[in-house]
Amino acid sequence: MESDRFRQDLLYRINTVEIHIPPLRERTGDITILANHFMNQYAKKYKKHIAKISSQAAFKLNHYTWPGNVRELQHALERAVIMCEDGYTRTGRFLFRFPRKQEDVAIDTYNLDELNRRSLLRYSNKIRGT
Repeated sequence: MESDRFRQDLLYRINTVEIHIPPLRERTGDITILANHFMNQYAKKYKKHIAKISSQAAFKLNHYTWPGNVRELQHALERAVIMCEDGYTRTGRFLFRFPRKQEDVAIDTYNLDELNRRSLLRYSNKIRGT
């Protein structure tokens, strides 16, 4: 509105009720409930029998920051269900975007093979927690 890209009168028409919903990272108790809901939804959609989310996967889901909020969680569960072949959603089936740290941005080479190698090493270390 302040930059004249949104009409003020339109805001007054649609701004009847305002609901504040905290980001998913602040509602960790909701993550398991939503994950189970999405898992069941996508298991039906893709006709897969999935017994449960493994305890390690549940731990990983609850300790991720979810910058994409519920939609990112939803897509993570859909991907996990699609990749599931043994009836369990395991940690390896969840691929998360990790926020970049300042030291990740600095590069000292423009060799694409070397940059890919370093990136894969950093990612695998993050998954292993080292």
